[in-house]
Amino acid sequence: MRFKAQFWSFDVIFAVIIFSFAITILAFTWFNISNQLSPGFGNGSGIMQMQLQTLTQNLLSPGVPANWQGNINITNSLTWGSIGIGLGAGQGSTTISSGKVYTLLSMANSNYQATKQAIGVGFDYYINIKSAQFQGSGINVSIGRSPFNGGALTVYVSDRNAVMNGVPVSIRTILWTNTTLATS
Repeated sequence: MRFKAQFWSFDVIFAVIIFSFAITILAFTWFNISNQLSPGFGNGSGIMQMQLQTLTQNLLSPGVPANWQGNINITNSLTWGSIGIGLGAGQGSTTISSGKVYTLLSMANSNYQATKQAIGVGFDYYINIKSAQFQGSGINVSIGRSPFNGGALTVYVSDRNAVMNGVPVSIRTILWTNTTLATS
């Protein structure tokens, strides 16, 4: 017994309608997600604020693994993808490790663009760690690109206090861009 394939025009019309509907929903969803994640569209300043808050919290964590500075090759940015950068000496501590600070500084000097990805930001960054003491044991470390030299138009700043080498320090973290971001 042979069966013939039956083809009805109603089946084709119904399939085309369902396919078109699915493609329309997919395109609409893709467009919305793309705009939400793009710093230049939508609420770009909100994205910048979230990235700054996340970066500031991550800098005071020890990172993953806790001894990440010993697991990377500073001159090979391909080894940076498997770590989570944090400057903290321990979990929940306000003490930062000078070894981690200087490792991040060396990484930024070697390949600034790759450090942006490693610390989880899409904007330019500038981290300044300095002590209030200006004599003898004064600490002043700057990591990243300064917004003062880069023509910054949108700038967000976060200040935190910590201890480095037994000296109280302030950590100023700045995210910036030389474009104006939408606020709504």
